[in-house]
Amino acid sequence: MSRPSISVVVPNYNHARYLPARLDSVYAQRDVDFEVLLLDDASTDHSLEVLRRYADRPHTRLLVNQTNSGSPFAQWNRGVELARGQYVWLAESDDLASADLLRRLADLLDRHPEAALAYCRSIKIDAEDRADGPIENDVFRGTDCAQRWDHDFSSDGDEEIGRYLYFQNTIPSASAVLFRRDRYRAAGGADPGYRIAGDWLQWIRILAGQRLCYTSEPLSQSRMHVQSQRSSTAYSGRRELESLSVQSAARRLVDIPPAAVRAAAAQQATTWLQNVRSGRYSGAAGDHLRFWRRLRQTHSGVAARFALHLPYALAAWRAKRWLPSR
Repeated sequence: MSRPSISVVVPNYNHARYLPARLDSVYAQRDVDFEVLLLDDASTDHSLEVLRRYADRPHTRLLVNQTNSGSPFAQWNRGVELARGQYVWLAESDDLASADLLRRLADLLDRHPEAALAYCRSIKIDAEDRADGPIENDVFRGTDCAQRWDHDFSSDGDEEIGRYLYFQNTIPSASAVLFRRDRYRAAGGADPGYRIAGDWLQWIRILAGQRLCYTSEPLSQSRMHVQSQRSSTAYSGRRELESLSVQSAARRLVDIPPAAVRAAAAQQATTWLQNVRSGRYSGAAGDHLRFWRRLRQTHSGVAARFALHLPYALAAWRAKRWLPSR
């Protein structure tokens, strides 16, 4: 096989249940030239048995870690480093895709050589493959921007970061993205120190000084289930801590208006306080201080108001924890 135009990287950890359907959707991609890299991160289920059934297919490589890497983003980097294609698709092992995803996104990158990545709309599916509508950008719900992702567009990367991507990961599914391998490498690779927001940070790094393309065609299906990293850490505080770190990195790359910095910091503070007040917060006690310190580095005024409200939120948290369940 000559050098493929696209490398498909399938990073897997304990998704044996979803792998057959996922891999079938990968090999069903049509009208494109691609290779497949199957990566297993020391799964403890029967993932390896499933992967070996596909490893003999043409243009397929299977790479197995003997010990877990500790980060999905370390696997991303390994896959991209081994990729031979001009474009890379990180096909998460529990998601699904339309047979036209690669053809459509590769066409966008071919027609827009200045674009670092192209992505499509993602449909949420549950553990039983039931669809639950598109993934929405919650921060912009009810605003003039809410309908933006209903239409195709091409955008300047710095503008995209400053107006949208700074506030929220508006590219919420890696499985919906096709990017240029060289641009990923030039951006330094994903940071394996992140557990949740490493994708968000990597999109910002890739797009700084570049362009992107988007199609509103729902070509990817993103699985939402209780075993996912995002679901299992929803109230641990890690998401908000990592979000502040991502936003700090974004400010070093792109000029963010002061009003936007304040609004985004207030959004993170509000989410933290709401999780505490509701009694759902499950993180370490010391993380309240860590969060406040990062918040203060972002916007001192927002941090001061957070410090005023936190004792009351903690009192509500304690009360809910001690109240007998009915």
